Parts: sequence; C-alpha cells; structure tokens
Amino acid sequence: MMLLLLQFVLAAASFMQHAVQAYTHPRSSYVRMVASAPSSTSIDDDIMPTRKCNILICGGGPVGLAMALSLAQRGYNDIHVLERNPSASYFEVDKSYLYRIDGRGQKLTDQLGITERMAEVSTTTPEFLNITIIKSDRSVTTVPAPADPRQKTAYWLPRRALLSFLHSRIEENDTYRDAITFHYGTTIEGLSLPENLQSMEAEACVRVRCMDGTIVNYSTTKVLGCDGMNSKIRTGLAAWATEDGEWHIQSKKEHDRFGLHYIDSKSAGLRYKILTLLDDSPLTIMDPTNITKKELCYSYVSKSKAGSQGGFRLGLLPLKMAGIPRTANIIARSTTPIFMLTTGLELIEYLKSEFPQCDIDRMIELEEAERFAKSPGGIFPKSQYCLESQVILGGGGGGGNGVVYKQGEGCGGGIVLLGDAIHAFPPDLGAGVNIAFLDVLNLLDALDECNGDWSRALPQYEESRAIQSRAICELIPIGFPEQYNHMPMRKSIKLLGVGMRVALSKAIPSLFSPPVFFMCQDVNLDYSQVWEKAKRTTRNLIVLGFAMIVAMLGTILRKFALPSLFT
Repeated sequence: MMLLLLQFVLAAASFMQHAVQAYTHPRSSYVRMVASAPSSTSIDDDIMPTRKCNILICGGGPVGLAMALSLAQRGYNDIHVLERNPSASYFEVDKSYLYRIDGRGQKLTDQLGITERMAEVSTTTPEFLNITIIKSDRSVTTVPAPADPRQKTAYWLPRRALLSFLHSRIEENDTYRDAITFHYGTTIEGLSLPENLQSMEAEACVRVRCMDGTIVNYSTTKVLGCDGMNSKIRTGLAAWATEDGEWHIQSKKEHDRFGLHYIDSKSAGLRYKILTLLDDSPLTIMDPTNITKKELCYSYVSKSKAGSQGGFRLGLLPLKMAGIPRTANIIARSTTPIFMLTTGLELIEYLKSEFPQCDIDRMIELEEAERFAKSPGGIFPKSQYCLESQVILGGGGGGGNGVVYKQGEGCGGGIVLLGDAIHAFPPDLGAGVNIAFLDVLNLLDALDECNGDWSRALPQYEESRAIQSRAICELIPIGFPEQYNHMPMRKSIKLLGVGMRVALSKAIPSLFSPPVFFMCQDVNLDYSQVWEKAKRTTRNLIVLGFAMIVAMLGTILRKFALPSLFT
C-alpha cells in the first residue's frame, strides 16, 4: 500500500512537471581522400570561389553517410558531403562509444545492405542480458540487464564500425562512388538563402572554411543539415527566419521558427570521458588468470560511494569486433575528482586508489592515461528538439501535375534538417542513432511517395518528425536518467516504481503500460505512441492514488471518528 502511494506521488510530480582531443585509427583503408579546397592558402572574401552541386550534405557522420548512400541508390548524383574531420581514417576517442541499433534502425540498415555485416561483428541483445559487477571489496556478482529478450535482436557496435560499413558500401559500388564526393577538414561558417524562395532558380549558399583556411561557397538547390546538435545549418535557418515577420501570424505559433525547445532531466549536465583499455586484462587483481571477455559487459564500482563527490563506475560495454580496442565509459558529476586530474600519472594513481579490485597497470597504458587527462570529454545535454525542419526552394510539380520524373531527378529543392540537428538528448534510452535513422527513412519515404518532388516531400517529412522529436525528448526525463548512479536514493525509488509499473501492466494491461525504458525496446511502437502510453499510465496512477487515499480516509473515519459521535 505505501509503495503504491509512493509511486502515486512520483507520478503526480512528473505529470505536473510535464502538463577534441583525438588520435588516428584506421577506420577504412579504402575510403578515398578528396581535396576540399583549391591549393591556394588564402583568398579574399570578395573573390571567393563558388561551387555548384546537386545535393550538399553537411556532416559526414552516420546520418550524413546514410543519406548520401540512400540518395545514390535512388539515382541522385553530384552529391557532396562536408565533414569537419581531416580524413576518413580520423578517429575521435571521445566518440568511441557503442551504438545500439534496434529494429527501428535496422529498417534503414536493411535497405542500405549492411545489417548482415553488422551482425557478424556486433554484440547482440541476448549476449548483453547479464552485467558482471565487480565491487571494490573484490566481490563479483552478475545481475540481469534491463533488456527484453522477446524483442527483435539489437546490435551493439562501435561508432567507427558503423561508419566503416557505410563508407565501404559506397566505395565498393562504382555508381555510388562516382555519385558521392567527400570534402574533409571543412567547417561550415554560414548559410544564406535567396530573397525569392519560390523562384525556379532559387539556390541556397553554404559558406565553408576548408582545411587550408580558404573559403568556398557551395551553391545548391538541396541542402541536408546533418551537422549535429550545434547545427550551423539550423542556426542559419533560425537567423533567416527572424526576418520573416509573417510566419508567426500565418502559422499562429508563438515560438521562434527553428528555435530549440529544451526539457531538463536528471542526467543532463553529467560529464563523460572514454578510456581506452588494454586487451586481456584480468577481471580482478586477485585472480590474474581470469581474463575479461570483450563480448561481455562489466561494471567496476569505485571505493567512494555512489552519489558522493568521488563515486563513479568504470562501465565496460560489450565489444566483439576484432582490431578495435575496448573502452570504459566514465560518467559522473562534473565535480568528480577524476575530471580534475591533469597528468597520466595522477590518473593511474587515482584509479589504483579508487579501484583496488583492478590491476590498473594491465588495464591502461601511461600514454592513454595522458590523453585521457588532457581530453575535455563531453557533457550530456538537456533534451532539445526543433519542430521546424525544412524550407522549400524552387517550384513544385512532380506527380501532382502529371509529370513523371526519372529516378533521382526530382523537382524543386529545399533545406532539410536530420538527426541531432532536430533532436538531441542524453543516451539514457539508447535511442539516438535509431531515431536519426528513422529521420532518414521518413525523408526517403516522403520523396518516394511524392515522386521525387522535394517541395511536396519536405513538409510531409517535417510534420511527422516534429511529433517524434518532441516525443523522444519528453520520454528522457521519465525513462531512466538515474541509471548512472549519481543519485542512488532516487535510483532506488525509481526501481521500486519500475517494479510497480511492471506488476500493474501485467495485472491490468488495459489501464497500465510497462515502464518507458521497456516500451522503448518495443520496435512496434514509435516514440509518440510510447509517450502517449506513458502519459495514460501516469494519469491512471494518479486516479488510483486518489481513490486509495479516499478509501483510507473513509476507513479511518469509520473506525475512529464516527463511533465517537455516538458516545
């Protein structure tokens, strides 16, 4: 009874609240290098060269590469990809995290023809169902991971592996390779739009600084902003939109066009760094022959208590791909002492003190410790989403006026945002790459349905992605943001609530849904459906809680108050 009341209070509170440091690592030996600028070292802005292209993709991460490959598969050519890293083989250590690609993301990898390759080198959900926890007293226990084995197999693989598969898929096909050109070492500096967006000759201009310092303008009718959370394409659209005073009147919306909406959560603001480990390190210092297995998941608990200023864990996620070193995720409050260390020797001594159960000398090289100490790492952001994701350039047509376009020819153009450019959030639910791949699929489906008419496809894409972008960001605070052990008391209460929701969802499934964390693993639900089910469960919990309170008050009145009236 008290447990249910506690869950009711938490549900009510939630309901009210929501009414580079890097080194080079071979990623792909066969990805071609393309010059990103003329050979001159400087150029006057007044005589900046302009390059015309059919499609300009800003950002060469998973979303940008998937979009380039997908468009090439549909017959588009003259596709140019801008990437800030200096080469295809450049690897950022602090981005050596694993992606969990579930059934949602696999819809796209199936189309791209890389799912079988992923399966060969990935750790699967069934292999990831148990976590080995090694405490500072050297005790070893194994606990079930919060995963549903009934769902379609999800693949865990390194980010660099996914990029390599996408690159190789492009390079092994002559048509795709000829259609796509990469420009490495480029930085996007600005975006400008024409005065008359409806003109058939309307083109956007993206100002780019190349590796050698030269400035180049890319002029095109189609710009895809896949340039991440701090998207320059989105901020350029927002700046342009401030000049359009009619938009608020016509759309009857109060927020700024292309403005970000923020939602805070308990995991926002946590700092993370990634530590590269040596292979074949022992599970504990007491048993040097018991070697850790890369395909299993481990969690080393520090001597300092969780939630204290010094408490944190070394999280070793599973890794099966050969030739890639294993890494440990360190996620904690920004005030944790490990983030204050400045030298490799300090780091090694600190880790030996905090993790007496580990043979640190066999886990970490001094060179890697030096790199880690100097790396800024990263910060989990507040959940942020953008409801607007496109601007149309040029005229309409397509299937709407009886014209049938050849594959890849299309009509009109526009500027469209995908991935982290329209939704970014902490990795609590493992949804980042999956919803980004759904963005790609949604845009491709819209283009296919509209017969390549971008002027019809982009509004359709925007409408559907706005709902999903907001939904996933609303789910983050009520998912499992306490999982990083920075709030041990709240984590314990959360787990009680999770157990309560699991029990209620089994007992009365028509009224109560499973916890958000589990529903997000159900690939048959989109994120807006998960959000609606979560809100319904919260409302029903509040009603149930009030009913229980009324029942308890009635019992007290009958037992104590009413008899006293007749004495």
